[in-house]
Amino acid sequence: MEKITSLLQSYEYPLTHIASTGGFLGRKNATLMIGVPTGKLGEIKDLIKKASKGQLTVPSEEVSDKPAITHGGATIFTLEVERYEEF
Repeated sequence: MEKITSLLQSYEYPLTHIASTGGFLGRKNATLMIGVPTGKLGEIKDLIKKASKGQLTVPSEEVSDKPAITHGGATIFTLEVERYEEF
């Protein structure tokens, strides 16, 4: 997560980091809310992919009877913001 945050900050993309714990392995997770300027979504996705290299895949027999899982990657949700206000 630090790789993604550092890389995005070096390109001066505004972001907010929200820490959490949980998920399948009970490990630390993070949510990054990123202000994406118009036309920059592709660039930001490429940066996140670049920073997510080296993720860990845990074989299913080591964890449970569920399929292998990947830890250390990123899931991206894209939401259009019609309006925001700063006070």
